[in-house]
Amino acid sequence: MTRTEKDKMLAGDLYDAGAPELQADAAAAHERLVRYNAAFGTPISERRELLLEHLAAVGEGAVIRPPFHCDYGFNISLGGGVFLNFNCVILDVAEVTIGDAGSACSVSKPAASTTRSRPKSRSAVNLTSARYAPVLPPKVVEAGRGPEPRKRRLSRLRASR
Repeated sequence: MTRTEKDKMLAGDLYDAGAPELQADAAAAHERLVRYNAAFGTPISERRELLLEHLAAVGEGAVIRPPFHCDYGFNISLGGGVFLNFNCVILDVAEVTIGDAGSACSVSKPAASTTRSRPKSRSAVNLTSARYAPVLPPKVVEAGRGPEPRKRRLSRLRASR
């Protein structure tokens, strides 16, 4: 039995991202994201309904502030209390799980996570061929907290001089 490119992608195998089925899924996701991002001024409860149509799972109290961008949406699971601030980009060709029921997770600056690999042999390289692995961050995460990490790094540099 021949597997579709989508089946290969979901299994983490090498796949062709230009396959018609995946292009159709990406186009449908784009249409849903246009609706979601245009709903910025609407109540969170209405935006949540749009997320429930689009994502694999949306925990209680999960919020994504538009604009939000992703490849497909069906590979994204958000736990309860997850907060993704403006301009979040999730490359979800593999499973992406953020947070967990009962945990808090905040991504407060633009951030993206992916685990991508390309074929190593030159003969196997195709511009649309890739392989991804699931992204499973810790249950409690705060990313993009602002200048504190930079300050610590600078103070370490000064101390080493």
